[in-house]
Amino acid sequence: MLRVALAVVLIGTWEVLAQLEIIDVFFSGSRRGSSASSGKWVTRGTAQGPLWEQIATTLEETILGFAIGVVLGVHLRGPAWRNRTVADIFGPYIKGANAMPRVVLGSLFIIWFGLGLWSKVALAVVLVFFVVFFNAFQGSRGRPHLLANARILGASRAE
Repeated sequence: MLRVALAVVLIGTWEVLAQLEIIDVFFSGSRRGSSASSGKWVTRGTAQGPLWEQIATTLEETILGFAIGVVLGVHLRGPAWRNRTVADIFGPYIKGANAMPRVVLGSLFIIWFGLGLWSKVALAVVLVFFVVFFNAFQGSRGRPHLLANARILGASRAE
């Protein structure tokens, strides 16, 4: 109940400040104006087309990028985990690529792939890949007893 009360207070304060013109509605909008715009988008669509098409496109980009990022992260973890030399050679490059700001990568992907599906998928892949790769790598290196338990349960080195 306290969370709902906090949301009501915040939204109410926003609307009161907008009505009293303490905040500029051009930059922050008002609750009434935002609700009206959202309702219009749901019923009539936006200038770019129906809202549901835009949601479907965003979901497609997100799911595709997530799936590719997870598959790459898990499968590229294997060679680095099995061979210490490979981990030592590629480690600095992977860490350097991970350190690159995502805003820069987003801009580069738009230049390379255009404004379509693949620039957004590439950014999602990068966001997911490094998290999955580093977690899978550390998880498979740092806990030998978990690996032994997985082998007892039938997992192979490829899994």
